[in-house]
Amino acid sequence: PYRFVSWQAQRKTVLERNPDWAGPEPVFREIHIYALTDVKAAELAYEAGELDCTQVGIESVDVFRDTMPPQSRLDVISSLRYYWIGLNQDHPKLQDIRVRQAVQWGIDVEAVIEAAWFGKATPASGIIAPGLVGHREKADIPLNGDPEIARGLLREAGVTLPLELTLSLPSDALELTAGQVVQWSLKKIGIEVELDPQDNATLITMGSEAAGDRWQDLQMHLQSFFMLGDPYYATEWFVGEQVGVWNWERFRSEEFDHLHEIALGLTDPARRDPLYQRMQHLMEASGCYRFLAHSVEAMLSRDWLAPAYRADGYPIYRSFGLSGRTAT
Repeated sequence: PYRFVSWQAQRKTVLERNPDWAGPEPVFREIHIYALTDVKAAELAYEAGELDCTQVGIESVDVFRDTMPPQSRLDVISSLRYYWIGLNQDHPKLQDIRVRQAVQWGIDVEAVIEAAWFGKATPASGIIAPGLVGHREKADIPLNGDPEIARGLLREAGVTLPLELTLSLPSDALELTAGQVVQWSLKKIGIEVELDPQDNATLITMGSEAAGDRWQDLQMHLQSFFMLGDPYYATEWFVGEQVGVWNWERFRSEEFDHLHEIALGLTDPARRDPLYQRMQHLMEASGCYRFLAHSVEAMLSRDWLAPAYRADGYPIYRSFGLSGRTAT
């Protein structure tokens, strides 16, 4: 419906109606998309009238609900993006499953969600979001964990405290906040966590064998993946052949791989559902994963605009429309 007009790196992209488009005429003559990496700057630009639709920070949701800008609408949308703490089971400090399980039981997920997402994210019971085939109602480990169980596991493993671990994570505010709560949680059980913030370009290669030997130094990481509406898109990154590619935990399970292949060949949701639930149980039982949250996206727009969003809240610009106005 639209064609490319211009692009300014890290600034602005312009689209215009495509005269060769044979379908229904798109609503807008032009669409201007601004690259604002600072969500606070985007909020200010919206309030100044420079933007008609923008993402806003989760911490600003209640503020905007209380004092909504004139002629505006706020949409808070559950996301298909899932966050977790991953543990590299091949690292010498984490090879004992009891140590990994201690980390799992030591992390207070509710506290992480309250601090990083202001309580608005959905606690993750696995990698498959609520409403999809394979979603689990709850994880095997309670959201609050249990420091006593965690300390007991460390004693059984014969760990000399404090145990020093490094958590690699994105340098964005949300992930840093989540990492600080994880750091606080684990300190209570005798694990001293050093946060290792990385820009995305660096972080994305940390567990990759193709990028060199850095994966050998990776201990824990805070990561998030986006998934689609079919559960295979969540599980396919954790099969054995993904070890050293996207499977940074180096999780290996013949049963997991087998169930993934079986579920991929089934069409009956009732038959697929228990297979995917079992796969997520295997992930958690390995001690390699502490599931955190399914995120949310908050989008602010003018009430005359009919925005189009994907299931995870990201805008689909070509499908934007008007609500009660003539196209311009």
